Amino acid sequence: MKNQTINRKSFIIHADSLDILDQLTDEQAGKLFKAISCYQKTGEISQVDQLVKIAITPFINQFKRDEEKYLNIVERNKINISKRWSKDTTGKTGIPKDTKNTDNDSKSDNDSDSKNKKDSKNELPIFINKNLLDDFAEVRKKLKKPLTEKAKELVVKKLIEFESKQSGFANLALENSIENSWQGVFEPKNTNANQAKSSNKYAEPSYLDYLTGGK
Repeated sequence: MKNQTINRKSFIIHADSLDILDQLTDEQAGKLFKAISCYQKTGEISQVDQLVKIAITPFINQFKRDEEKYLNIVERNKINISKRWSKDTTGKTGIPKDTKNTDNDSKSDNDSDSKNKKDSKNELPIFINKNLLDDFAEVRKKLKKPLTEKAKELVVKKLIEFESKQSGFANLALENSIENSWQGVFEPKNTNANQAKSSNKYAEPSYLDYLTGGK
């Protein structure tokens, strides 16, 4: 039995699943948890006796349900981020305004649209460290290439693309650009994936955050 495992730092064991331990000896319980550990690391069940194999089944089923829920939430978050940064052909975000509004209403809507557009640009995705982005802006100043609002928007779009390929890539790309005084941001190499996971310079959303939708 092999599982399509994904890179994450934690998994959940539900309390009601632990009732099976009452039916096992201490030795069998130890083998059960070793088998769970093996499954989480490799996606496979280690060689165990028939009783332990039966005992691990409800755990495996729950892991698969949690995994599916996690992936659905990740996909939903990607879609939400994409919508947030998408634009219509006029270059304006949001739904076109009703042309039948009065002049005063139109002015009010324009002011509100401008404010919402500005707030949307200033709001960073949760996985991008604001301090790193500010440090990158300082690098651009030293290079005499100030980071304009439009340039910042394009940089953030690239970081979102990097993050969709590997968790931690957005901040790692910023770190690389800061360290090397680069004018732009570039997708980290695959060999840097472990560095992206282990970096503690930014707060990465946990598995539980994804399961609960960040609530």
